[in-house]
Amino acid sequence: MPQATSGSLHAPVVTTSLSGRALLVRDRQKNYIKYETRIRTCLATLAFFFKRHVSFFGRMKSLGLVRPEIGLSFGILGNALDAATFKLVVEPWPTGSGWIVNAWPTTDSLRGHLRANGRYARAVARLEDSCKLDTLYFLPLLRQPITGVDHSACNSEQCNAENIDEATYESSHIARFCTCKHINVDNETVVSTLRKGEIPVILLYPSFSNTVSPLTVSQAYEDTEYVAISHVWQDKMGNTRFNSLPYCVLKHLRTLVERRVQRSCKVSV
Repeated sequence: MPQATSGSLHAPVVTTSLSGRALLVRDRQKNYIKYETRIRTCLATLAFFFKRHVSFFGRMKSLGLVRPEIGLSFGILGNALDAATFKLVVEPWPTGSGWIVNAWPTTDSLRGHLRANGRYARAVARLEDSCKLDTLYFLPLLRQPITGVDHSACNSEQCNAENIDEATYESSHIARFCTCKHINVDNETVVSTLRKGEIPVILLYPSFSNTVSPLTVSQAYEDTEYVAISHVWQDKMGNTRFNSLPYCVLKHLRTLVERRVQRSCKVSV
């Protein structure tokens, strides 16, 4: 059967070269499998020796063979090669054998690096659960916000600074020596709304002073717009005894809400 010529739209198409191309694809596949096997072996060997330095809890055991930073560099290199191999070899040319990513545990030297950067023990443990080794290594390059929270009594299992002791909890003011009074919510209205099976929302008006309460309670409807503010307890902007907050705290929360919603009307908080 004649070959199709260039520029010919109706000439028959032949398959005489198909077998040769099929063999070429087969050989390429074999080469990829061969290279993948070699890479697997190298990475598995590197992971084996790297984990020899790390206990089951991820603690670097000093065997006197290499310095901690050198051992860490092995782990980061292996982690990067694992990810690159999966993207460049396994995904384009799947062999069906399955790709098992090696484990590259965190070392003591890296934990110390993260702690020196301002991250407390429990935060480091959470990062270990969610981030890979190379990500953990570069995290200290990001600026860590200063919160002023004391984490000296915390450990990798629990953050005691995030717990609240209702017996000793005191609402903080925005300024250190501020003594402004508390603004209360009408508890009877809140309770009666809840007893009706309804959801109460607290309305905070745009302009208010510390002499007149700016807070009113209303029933929430399907189209009621509101802003929910979380984590105020941890920042000591809550109150464990009464439905009240210092005037300066309300004003601060109002400013935060206005920055988000950019409205001049009253907003539910």
